Formats: sequence, structure tokens, C-alpha cells
Amino acid sequence: MGFASTLRHHSRRSDRLLRRMPIEYFEIGPYVPEPETIGFLGDEPIAARVHDLNGHVFEFAGVLADGPVTRQVESLAPGEFLIGRRMIYRQRR
Repeated sequence: MGFASTLRHHSRRSDRLLRRMPIEYFEIGPYVPEPETIGFLGDEPIAARVHDLNGHVFEFAGVLADGPVTRQVESLAPGEFLIGRRMIYRQRR
């Protein structure tokens, strides 16, 4: 198997694995929001940054569109996680 076909095979395999992973794998666990609020999603305030219990810092990156959970999870970029299943936060490095 050549490099290109190996890469395609790996990509298809990763896609199948991603579809089977529960959305909880992409959610930020217990977190503490920083006081700065940059807006609201419905009645829920949007924190500019949050910290998880391991000290990782996440910055608000956007809101997921409505749709099937699988499509929502597939739209996340590397280092992006969810809060409340709609708000996207990107981990700071």
C-alpha cells in the first residue's frame, strides 16, 4: 500500500472512530469561568475564558450550528472542545 492510499485508509478509519465516540469526549469537564462575560447564548452567559480542574485555559471560539451531534463533533478543529454542547472553546497553549 502506497503512502497516499495508507493516508486515505487512516483518514477513513479515524472518521469511523470519531463517529462512534460519545460527545462527552469532546466536552470540557468541570470548569471555572473567568469573570469576563462576552455575551449570552439564550440565558446562558458566555465566558471569554474558562479553566478546567487541571489548570488548562480555554478561550471562547464560537457556537455550533444546530444539527446532528455527529456533524457537530466533526466540525471541531484540533484543540477545540464544547461547553453545554453548543459553545466552542479552544485550548490555549
